[in-house]
Amino acid sequence: MAELSERSLETLTGIEVWIVDAAAYHKETVSTHANIRCVKEWVERLKPKMTYLTVLTTHMDYQTLCHELPPHIRPAYDGMVINTETNER
Repeated sequence: MAELSERSLETLTGIEVWIVDAAAYHKETVSTHANIRCVKEWVERLKPKMTYLTVLTTHMDYQTLCHELPPHIRPAYDGMVINTETNER
């Protein structure tokens, strides 16, 4: 997913946990994936309690992402289990 329509954003408003693709990372535009800038803008608008980034690539380092991102946006990882009742990993 590279873009979200206004209708999609309205539908997502109020979510508590969001799992979203961010494979484009710092690339300005990619036709198939959102970049970090877009995801941050969407998160700012939607205000989920927690956002997890999926479809990570070899260009993305887990620790670097954790350092670059605010605490309410975290990279997902293989084997990660998210309890959507408590929002705990």
